[in-house]
Amino acid sequence: MNCLACPGAPLEEKHPVEGLVIDLCAVCGGTWLDAGELERFAARAHGFQAALERAANTLLPTPQKCPRCLKVMDRGWIAEAEVEFKLCPDCKGIWLAGEPLRRLRAYLKRSVVHHAAPPARPRRNRAVIAVLCAAVSTVWMCSRGPSRPGHFADARTSGPGKAVRGYERDAVERRAQAALAETHGYWAEAEEGYSAAGELYAAAIQEAATPQEAWRLEMEYAKAGEPIARMAVRRNAYAESEEIQMVRLAVFERHHDLAWQARVWQEMAEALTADARPLEAVRRFNRAASLHRAAGNRQDAEYCRQRASMARMARRGSP
Repeated sequence: MNCLACPGAPLEEKHPVEGLVIDLCAVCGGTWLDAGELERFAARAHGFQAALERAANTLLPTPQKCPRCLKVMDRGWIAEAEVEFKLCPDCKGIWLAGEPLRRLRAYLKRSVVHHAAPPARPRRNRAVIAVLCAAVSTVWMCSRGPSRPGHFADARTSGPGKAVRGYERDAVERRAQAALAETHGYWAEAEEGYSAAGELYAAAIQEAATPQEAWRLEMEYAKAGEPIARMAVRRNAYAESEEIQMVRLAVFERHHDLAWQARVWQEMAEALTADARPLEAVRRFNRAASLHRAAGNRQDAEYCRQRASMARMARRGSP
């Protein structure tokens, strides 16, 4: 069986865990998983099966054919992990390219780590969380102006007692729709959808019945800010992106999540590189590398170390 991305390159069998065999391309890192193998690979990840079921609603046809049965494959999107995959409707095999596979592994690792019950939080912290949400929502939404209404206003008027799960479900759906819009280059629709998802998570936090539920939703809310910050960078609104990222960083620091802290520092460093600020980018890449190492992610730590070196060289070569 050959790689979908590298014509003629054979896939090699690998054994990532006992009893599981996957097919890996040594050239691009793409991976083929037969029916049921992805579920076994992610068996310990909390909520992943539900994420896959939601992803089934985003399937679109592709011109690529299944390497095993030669049927035309569909493309889907796992919103929680921000990962695109290709699915054969006949044999149910799944193809993951190299970069999406790396994102999926990082997501699964976080899901396993945070499957344990969160620490008890005092009731007064709900007010702190509500203030945080209001502040970030202002940063995210005020810059859009009255000509770009968000989905949250419609959601609030749909009923006075809308459940937390309803807000959360709507947020996941809006993120999936926004991700598809971004894939097809519909930037305005994508940014509006991501912003609406953030508003819905904010509403869910304020309606949470327990501090533990608010604690969990706060993490989801901070994660939802990642594509919004990315959209701001795309518009060259670097100051806006920085504000969003700093609030996200405060959330992940409060949750003691090293992997997400590293990810935010890396994203901020990438934005500074685009903004031609290499000195500060070097510092942030180094900070991200340190946090990646502390989180056990050596591959990303090495990537950030190399990017810091490249930014340092760019600074020396600048006039």
